[in-house]
Amino acid sequence: MTDRSRLLLLGPIDLRVGDTSLVLGAPRHRALLALLGLAAGRVKPVTAIVDELWGDDPPSTVVNVVQVYVASLRKVLAPAGLTASLVTQSPGYRLMLPPGTVDVELFDQERRAGARREARGDHHGAATAYRTALDQWRGTALADLDFAPFVAVERRQLEEARLAAVVGWLRCLAALGVHDEAMPALERELAANPLHEELWGLRATMLYQAGRQSDALTTLRRARRLLSRELGVDPGPGLLEVERRVLAQDPSLTRVAKRPLSGSAVTHVATSASGGFAVVLPDGRRLVLGRRGAVVGRHPDCEIVLNHGDVSRTHARIAATSRGHSVEDLGSTNGTAVNGEPVVPGPEGRPLSHGDRIEIGPLIVRYEAGPAATS
Repeated sequence: MTDRSRLLLLGPIDLRVGDTSLVLGAPRHRALLALLGLAAGRVKPVTAIVDELWGDDPPSTVVNVVQVYVASLRKVLAPAGLTASLVTQSPGYRLMLPPGTVDVELFDQERRAGARREARGDHHGAATAYRTALDQWRGTALADLDFAPFVAVERRQLEEARLAAVVGWLRCLAALGVHDEAMPALERELAANPLHEELWGLRATMLYQAGRQSDALTTLRRARRLLSRELGVDPGPGLLEVERRVLAQDPSLTRVAKRPLSGSAVTHVATSASGGFAVVLPDGRRLVLGRRGAVVGRHPDCEIVLNHGDVSRTHARIAATSRGHSVEDLGSTNGTAVNGEPVVPGPEGRPLSHGDRIEIGPLIVRYEAGPAATS
């Protein structure tokens, strides 16, 4: 397998080698690939494959059909170097992929890392991890596989995990006092999940942080009316506690974490604003890269300055190439990685693809290429 192959399930299913999407064949070929990818390296029995692809109406020769699908799928996977990863193992089949290949796996790893860091009180680190997790999403999970019986359950579970990551990210931004950047995302989530009490509590908290106590109380009244009308219940303890603290003008509501979000993010960019390339910060802001690239580090003369003690003075270089950019480690103390894979110091660099996570020591930014970078 090439080190740039990715199986993407958090959106329309896509298998990419670099920037190229492979043709995955018939709809059930795609569904089988998604099913095996979601199994996370575990054996998927043939009986389960039949149930989850056909439900109660399988063809009479369904076992042979599955065998044909597997053979066809191996041919499809060949350009990505994945043919040998699709293994026949009793009582079914197993897709064994290197760590970091499947976007669902990366999402889950970063979401759990965010929860651990938040529990330790590291709101900045948690916000970075949650944001990296959410960046794996490209739309509705398994978006083009509605016909398959397994999709509804998997999609619901994935969406619940996504919403938990969004709420965690918003909690951290509220703790850091970054309510201006958080509010648009919060409003979108509330529109989609109008009965989510913690989202209402976060909206009230952020409005109070912005000096809008009256609007915060209005938000809490709206939440109370909505819960009563739709569910016939009163607000839960969490929302009542927010209301109590807003009414009491509790100073802890406006006390932000000592370390602001920008303390571990890009604080300066000196490259040209031309060209469709950018790095994306944990809070969602985009900083455009020029075609000539940029040196990244802690030194104030760097084109991209990262204010963090674990970042070297000149840490890495994002260099322009004929197709976009590559990243080169400049002999840093704590290393540079792309999607979890270390970049070996030297002039060759690691080519970057749209969506890649660039890890500068402990910090993570995301690379965007092409039209998405200027949207």
